[in-house]
Amino acid sequence: MEMHITSHEKLENLTSITPPRKVIDVFFYAKWYAKNQKVKGWLLTAMSLDIIKRYLRLSIACEI
Repeated sequence: MEMHITSHEKLENLTSITPPRKVIDVFFYAKWYAKNQKVKGWLLTAMSLDIIKRYLRLSIACEI
């Protein structure tokens, strides 16, 4: 999964708990949030239903 995420240049969503400092701007936050949601989706779809239940409520891909 890490290779897939890295190939889409989204690895920072797995290694950073908080959005980058530049996301104070609403535009940059929206862009970061969209990337975070994409990575969360990839991670969750790779899990079985039993495991998804444990991680579904986490808001940041890095937490998953």
